[in-house]
Amino acid sequence: MLNAHDRAAFGRLDPRLGRPRSDAVDTLLAMDRPPPDPNVLLEHWEGWERGEVPPGQTLAELKKHGLAELLSALAITDQDA
Repeated sequence: MLNAHDRAAFGRLDPRLGRPRSDAVDTLLAMDRPPPDPNVLLEHWEGWERGEVPPGQTLAELKKHGLAELLSALAITDQDA
């Protein structure tokens, strides 16, 4: 059975984290990442092409290092041209 404190905290759970929300956590989730480095992305891609890294790990690294942001920026630039 939940006590009053636990019930109050349960109502403020962040569904992404499974724990109570806090301003500090929200700030960490919203932190800006450095811009994507095409050289780092290419290094991860080439590791997969050489067969050194499995596809799932390659996709995770490409996502972590900002491939989507880089592609979005290129698409916007292409539309402006």
